[in-house]
Amino acid sequence: MLVNSARSVLQCLFVQPLHLSFVVIGKCTIISFEILLTNITKRT
Repeated sequence: MLVNSARSVLQCLFVQPLHLSFVVIGKCTIISFEILLTNITKRT
């Protein structure tokens, strides 16, 4: 599951234009944290 979240974040980063990189990184980190949280809650 970690591989899938990392892959989605990388795809998100590469798809977006470079001049929006900071905004994109912020959004992608939020998305990745949400994915991690959902994975953690599913395990317990």
